[in-house]
Parts: sequence; structure tokens; C-alpha cells
Amino acid sequence: MDFGKAFSSLGKAETQCEVGNAALSSGDYSTAVECFRECIAMDSTSKSYHLGLGMALEGVRDIDGAIASFRRCLEIDKKFLGAVQGLRRLGVEVDDGCSSSFDGMPVNVQAQIRNLVKMGVGPETIKNMFGCEPPS
Repeated sequence: MDFGKAFSSLGKAETQCEVGNAALSSGDYSTAVECFRECIAMDSTSKSYHLGLGMALEGVRDIDGAIASFRRCLEIDKKFLGAVQGLRRLGVEVDDGCSSSFDGMPVNVQAQIRNLVKMGVGPETIKNMFGCEPPS
């Protein structure tokens, strides 16, 4: 195996990912789709690249493609919150066994939810955002 070439590809994929994220942020979803597809061609095991592609496909209204990308994230990491949220946003039921309950969420996400509750954000909004009921 040519490790130099492999590391070079990973560096290029990361750079392409940054371009894709910038395109997503600016609403240029078509460019983001191209960027994330190139990233995946270089490293198909990155849940972040599949998540970016899913969000970009959602932006160009390719819902089936977005769902497939989010599901690929879950194949890589079955508890990847970004993919779970993406699927739920698209109306897909997800049984992730973890993130649907507050206690099963990562500590940093729990803290974020608690802060939103303190700020007066309603439970329905939190449920839509995170897929769980806020703590009482």
C-alpha cells in the first residue's frame, strides 16, 4: 500500500469537505453535493462526508438521496445524532436505541437541551430539534 498516496487523498478529502461545508453554509447546495461526492470517492467510511452529502441533497430536494446518505451514516455509526436528526427532519422514523431518550444522549447534547429549557424554549421545539422529550 502506498501510504503517502493514501495520506494525500485524505488531506484532499478534508480540504474538499471544507469547501463542501462552506457551500452548505452559503446555500450553494449543488456545489456541496459535488464536493461531498468527491470526498466519499476518496474515503467512503467517513460519516461526516455522508452527513454533508445528505444535507446537501436535502437542500437540492433530492429527498430519497438524502435519506440514503443519512442511512449510510447510521451504517457507519448507528448512534450518529446528525444522521438521526436528518432522518427525523425528513419524517423517517428512526429506532436508534439511544438518542430518542434524553438520558441516552451525549453529555454535551444534554447540556445544550438544558440551556434551551432555561432560555424558555418549549418542549415541542426541543422534541423537534433533538427527537427527545426535555428533562422535567
